[in-house]
Amino acid sequence: LYHNLSPSIEENKREINYECLETAIQYLKDIQNDASKSEETKCSQIISILRVFDEFLAQSERKGTTGLKQQRSLLKGELLNKIQVTNSVSYNKLIGRRIELSLYSNTTIYDIKRIIGAINKVPAEYVRLIRYSTTSEIKDIDNGKTLADLNFKSNESLIANKQNLGNITKAPLLNPDKSLTKEAKGIFGEWFDMFSHEGLMTPEDCVEFIRSCTDDKCKTSDTRVKNLFQNHDHDGDGKVEKEEFIEFYKQACIRKEEVVRANILAHNYRNDLKKISDMCEENSDKTVLPRYILSHKQEYFETLFSLLDRPDESSKEAWNLIQKLVTNPSIQNNILNLNVEKREDGTYDWSTLIDTNSIFKLLYMFQIIESLIEEGGETEQEICKVYKNKDTGEEKETKAVGPASKKPDEEENEKQLEKDNKEELERLNRPAEYFVSELLASNEKDPVGIMKQESEIRDLKRTWIFRFLERRGFEFSYDLFSANNENIKQMNSFQKNFLGFLLKILRIFITSAFLAVEPEVANMVTLVKKQSNIKESVDVTEKNEERWTSAGKSDDEENIFSAPAETQITTGSFGTDAQHSVTEDYIFGDQNLDEFDSDRHTIPAEDEQLKKNTSTFSKKQKENQDTVDKKIEQLATQLKGEFGDNLLKVIDFDQLQMIVLQSIASLLEKQEIDFDERKIVENSLSLWLGCVLHNPKILDNFFTFKCNEFSDVKDFMQRGILYPSLFRVREEFLYTLYVFATKISKSKIDTFEYTLKSMLQKLPKDNEGEESCTSQYFELVSKLIEEYFNRVNENKLSNDILDAPKFFADVINRIKSHQSREVRNSPRQDETLIGYLKIAHMVLDRGGLGECVNIAIDNDFISELFQKCLFPNNLSAIDEDVTEGTDLAQSLLVGNKCKTEESRKWAYKLLWTLCNNSPKLLNEVIEKQMFPLCNQIKLYPGWNYIPSGDSKSGKYSGIRNLGCICYMNSMLQQLYHVPAFRYQLLQADDGAAPDWKEYKGRTIDDNVLHQLQRLFGHLELSERVDYNPIEFCFSFKEMDGSPTNTSVQHDTEEFFNIIFDRIENLIKPTPQKYLLQSVFGGKNCSQMVCKECGFIRNRFEDFYNLSLTVKERKSVEESLRKNLEGEVISDYECPGCKKKVDITKRTLFSQTPNVFVVQLQRIVFDFDRFENQKVNTFFEFPDTLDLTPFSLNHIMKAEGKLSAKDLGTEEASPDKKEEQDGSESEGEDEYEGLTEEEKKERIEEKHTFQNHVRFNENECYEYKLVGVIIHVGTADAGHYYSLINTDRFCKTNEHDEEWLDTSKDKWMEFNDSHVRDYNFEDLKGDCYGGSSGNDDLFGGFFKSSSYGKSAYLLVYEKRFKKPIKVCIPEQPAAEEGKEEAQVAKQKQIVPADAVITVDPKTNEKSYSIPMNEVKLFVPKNIYKEIWEDNLEFSFEKLIYSKEFYEFVKELMLGTLKLKERENTLPEDEAKSLDKII
Repeated sequence: LYHNLSPSIEENKREINYECLETAIQYLKDIQNDASKSEETKCSQIISILRVFDEFLAQSERKGTTGLKQQRSLLKGELLNKIQVTNSVSYNKLIGRRIELSLYSNTTIYDIKRIIGAINKVPAEYVRLIRYSTTSEIKDIDNGKTLADLNFKSNESLIANKQNLGNITKAPLLNPDKSLTKEAKGIFGEWFDMFSHEGLMTPEDCVEFIRSCTDDKCKTSDTRVKNLFQNHDHDGDGKVEKEEFIEFYKQACIRKEEVVRANILAHNYRNDLKKISDMCEENSDKTVLPRYILSHKQEYFETLFSLLDRPDESSKEAWNLIQKLVTNPSIQNNILNLNVEKREDGTYDWSTLIDTNSIFKLLYMFQIIESLIEEGGETEQEICKVYKNKDTGEEKETKAVGPASKKPDEEENEKQLEKDNKEELERLNRPAEYFVSELLASNEKDPVGIMKQESEIRDLKRTWIFRFLERRGFEFSYDLFSANNENIKQMNSFQKNFLGFLLKILRIFITSAFLAVEPEVANMVTLVKKQSNIKESVDVTEKNEERWTSAGKSDDEENIFSAPAETQITTGSFGTDAQHSVTEDYIFGDQNLDEFDSDRHTIPAEDEQLKKNTSTFSKKQKENQDTVDKKIEQLATQLKGEFGDNLLKVIDFDQLQMIVLQSIASLLEKQEIDFDERKIVENSLSLWLGCVLHNPKILDNFFTFKCNEFSDVKDFMQRGILYPSLFRVREEFLYTLYVFATKISKSKIDTFEYTLKSMLQKLPKDNEGEESCTSQYFELVSKLIEEYFNRVNENKLSNDILDAPKFFADVINRIKSHQSREVRNSPRQDETLIGYLKIAHMVLDRGGLGECVNIAIDNDFISELFQKCLFPNNLSAIDEDVTEGTDLAQSLLVGNKCKTEESRKWAYKLLWTLCNNSPKLLNEVIEKQMFPLCNQIKLYPGWNYIPSGDSKSGKYSGIRNLGCICYMNSMLQQLYHVPAFRYQLLQADDGAAPDWKEYKGRTIDDNVLHQLQRLFGHLELSERVDYNPIEFCFSFKEMDGSPTNTSVQHDTEEFFNIIFDRIENLIKPTPQKYLLQSVFGGKNCSQMVCKECGFIRNRFEDFYNLSLTVKERKSVEESLRKNLEGEVISDYECPGCKKKVDITKRTLFSQTPNVFVVQLQRIVFDFDRFENQKVNTFFEFPDTLDLTPFSLNHIMKAEGKLSAKDLGTEEASPDKKEEQDGSESEGEDEYEGLTEEEKKERIEEKHTFQNHVRFNENECYEYKLVGVIIHVGTADAGHYYSLINTDRFCKTNEHDEEWLDTSKDKWMEFNDSHVRDYNFEDLKGDCYGGSSGNDDLFGGFFKSSSYGKSAYLLVYEKRFKKPIKVCIPEQPAAEEGKEEAQVAKQKQIVPADAVITVDPKTNEKSYSIPMNEVKLFVPKNIYKEIWEDNLEFSFEKLIYSKEFYEFVKELMLGTLKLKERENTLPEDEAKSLDKII
């Protein structure tokens, strides 16, 4: 209703909104004041009204939010990195098709639309967003929702399309006299100016123009370009002038108006010829929106705010609503002005500003407080800004306010500056509510007044932190924290949220105080925070050797592990150019929507202007980072001297340590923690680290820390760095514990020795559980070991803490016994294995070889690394058929332990470190390992062989296109993805020996059934990205008996019919002889109905697919109706009335197949042109299809031609003919005048009909779409590919209505070798077709990206499926001694619970299998072939890799280095060196 108001009512929307909200608010008041109602009733009614408010907010902002900032968006929330946007809003090549955004979780959907709209130069309401993970559109009603509301995560993907805003009246393109209208001519002229050069358009310019209209990758040789110049380049100079171009479009408007309009839309014009970029947001007045009204009308807000004091669920509902409103100006003004009452003793009563009795009100206030802290104070340099008076154009400079750091060259102005600041502070300390509320609530158009008000608000914000500290705001926050540190387990989510606010505020101020008073502590704490933030923004799977250089920082930048070990870290005096930049992520950065512009998105590298834009954006990022660094220094500036000292004196660091440790320990006990809890852990760790760096004496209590969750502090440390569910928590513990171990020197217990021993005592063993979380643990151990050897070498530490040889022996034993969890073709790393390799390498590299070499020799460790870790050895396939019970996942685990790039890198490093400087071990590697390995290597006959790029990335493999066999590949993929068909076909054993033939250097089994089974087996189990079908193509013969000509295109439906005909013949000797009929087979009833006497003649026919006419029809349903209506045949001799009459011939469904294949007749023969033509008109097909209206039983009942006697009660097979006496049960008058032969024929025909209708009385006719084959191109040339629902048979509960919703299933595109996810939302645009327009110049020139692209074949799956019939082969007479073996074989074929039936005529035995219960099966001979191919492929990936070549290179260089010092080697090693060379 809200969006269907008449124009007259639309004008009164403000009054309507106020009236609606006023009524609802009054209801709330009445409910609360009604003493007759119970509290439970009040709660229920209040919640109902609040939910109406919530819906009202959402509905009112479907056309835009006007950029209103919600209360919850005052804080940015969690940073979500790498939000990938596929930009399809515009075809403009200057606008990137891939946009990568980093957004905060409190960003609204409408803000994202505004960002993408700004990039494409269109208003936000023209942007339509589709979420890739759910393949569902984000509705306009969700405009006001945040990313957190929709549970967005980092690395999500969005698709941005242009929104259809409904019917906009089309402005005419032509005047009545057929001349172009002024608007149309202006648009065409603008296009010419955009793409021409010096007033002339060349063929190259024309190509660029076509691409901008259609995204079509055409060339100058394209017929569309040639036709334009042939018909409109009148002087023949190869260039088109502006008037010629406009004349071309004039003719196009006359003959092809709709195509021209498509071009206009592609260039972001509307149907009314208005430019979209010139349109304003439809919701332009924010004051009319309910979200604004509820917060700014104080009476309304106070009513809602009072609900927060209720002790029931309605308070939570009210809180959720208030969070979605704009911040209340009155409360914001009070906090901005810090209207805190001052007592007589000089202290401040903060209860006059903040109500501490309600957790919700506390949260609301502290959200505003934290947002003001995030904005931070500014120094004099930042405060002195130049702004332009919009009214006069005069530039003015504002005066500095608040404390500012002194500069040497300004000492002479110091007194005047202090005076100015004092005056400004006195002015700004007065209440400012009058101008703040006026600015926020009014809609006045007073630019000068508004600018002045904005300036005053900015001044208030700049001095806010100074005034907050002056009024003892920090002490108030600390007291609140001390009073609210009860057991965190007993806190609800709101209390935890509030605790998180307090911890963050304390961390900010304490860190800043350290920076002001004790810079080295602040630098260390802040650097830990910065490192973990950087790491989180990097994909955790991207591990590299330089990880310890701060993940992408340059060598000269600061790093936790490169800082000196001493407590005193050189930072320079505060206020000077410090060596270390201090960054506070998530705290001070303020990135408004205006900062998002087209510089951010990805763009073509070849465009110089866009390169410049990209570098500009990078520069902006750097500037933003510098600003962040300055702002924390600005806060520290205000804390220098008395403020900072007093702040630190307030804190009981020992008490604070115990509180934060207890909070962390309580949360770490949980298996999973949410975002708020994670922030509590992070802020608590930072506070604790700052406490112990500032006051190491409190560590005495740390070492004795115990809680119910952990037996001692060692367990606490290990739990944190191994915390399973959050990478970020483990990273925080990693850096915190490293700083704790290496940067504290004034402690009774040596923190380094304590941490190293603690970590080594609890070294993780084999992975427990599916995921590995040990990376940070081993990184810490590795760096501590490195630090240990550094200290030993510098004589700063005794060498008895770590027994290096013993420890090395323990580690290599762990490596030998470790069961690797790495899987081929998976990026998942075994972090424990990598950790063992890393620390073993660290011991050798830093501690020297020494005894470790002998330990490696004694344990045969070289062989272990080479043959067990790096290369598989002596593997064999499973010698049995692959069935449902076969552990195929386990087969991927066998082989070499190191299957990922990271683990192999460290194995090679460790191997090389062992060999380096040891000719004896180097000789063993070359002689015993490398030479045998080289003998296994098959040389690839070519260049640029990178097998790692040929690995399939997911579950499915493609089929390689050997030329023009896409018609074959697309259909084979559809057949493969019917699980019951492929597994039953793989069980079909024709008993035929391989028919070996030589072909192109290959020995091929010339049996198409065997080759189809091999193809299905490889698609099931192969690790390659695609299967090479050359052997299938050889066995699938052309009509002349020659192998398939892979360079000739054929029709995919023709291939379907031929392959089914051949399979049907080849599986006749097998138990699966009825497979095709069981899965794809149906029966049609072709009826001839006499128009005179109503006599019906029925003829039943089997079918595997149905062909539907597309030409002059709009949908599948229409085409089916036409088949039902049939055609009229004249002069037909009716057997009923014995004369020539008109009859209707129609086709009905008698029995429907389990898998219904529909071919759309897109390719038709044009008898006028005597050639094939493609019909690419719009033709719709449904996601769900009901064939009931087209079924025999339904039509016969509807026409009253199906009697109860016809239906009967006994079960009968369609092919079973009951033997009855002709005179029995049949009326003799029905056959009067017939010969005995005619009478017998008529009776048999009727019995056949009755058998069919009885058998199919309970037939299911419901289907869902599960596959589409798309054809792109013309009738003579084109390309086929498949779209497939890959969730088939995963949902076995067909009784659930959700089963029919195919849009919720996983869809994928199979395009020859390429397999990728498919967005079901794109199905209509890709498959329904449209006007081909290829009959003249204009259609060819203006064809869109969907030209020639439409569905050619559809695959539907029945909801309730009939079982598959499987025959039991007859056993030949048993030879002596073989009877038991034959009985055993039969037991293997027939399931134990199978019900065996016997055909009375043929004595054929059979049983049925429910189609959903057909299980995995691959014959062992095919499985063994695939196993061996996978091993060979895996070996190729190990050899043809950068890591292997680098290792070989190191072996060679190492040998040369040893040769240079040959004279210094012992005699036995010198001999080994000679042998190596």
